[in-house]
Amino acid sequence: MKPALEWLDKVDPDREAICVIGVRREESRRRAQFPEWTEESEKHGGRDLWAPLVRVREKERDALVRRAGLEILPHRSMECYPCVNANRQDFLLLDEARIAEIEKLEQSMGHTSKGKPRYMFRPGRFAGRPEGIREVIEWARSKRGEYAKRKACDSGWCGL
Repeated sequence: MKPALEWLDKVDPDREAICVIGVRREESRRRAQFPEWTEESEKHGGRDLWAPLVRVREKERDALVRRAGLEILPHRSMECYPCVNANRQDFLLLDEARIAEIEKLEQSMGHTSKGKPRYMFRPGRFAGRPEGIREVIEWARSKRGEYAKRKACDSGWCGL
């Protein structure tokens, strides 16, 4: 959000723009009551917000996308690759280069006030509570219900 708000403030300092988003109520319980129109949206720097697709069902959305000459994506959009709310299938799409990039980012994030490393993906969201992108990928690649967090080894041979 921060880069988008900075860009909006630069190109629309008078807050005259109307921000348009593709939220659909059908997407989740959390979005089920999402308003079509919001005046002076706090999340959009005080600009008005329009969600023209709030009542559109998936089938209708897909028809609109095809009518525009586009293909339906076989995955979530990837402007945030992956989204912090990613699921198992999303993680399986990551290649080694992106995994390494995320791992580097996590290492640069430092530690919490309690001395624990910071991670891009909250461990509590995943079975077995993997920590860090490498463990999340291991979780995603495991069969459902079979992931078990590995215990650290002090033998000096395995690198853990």
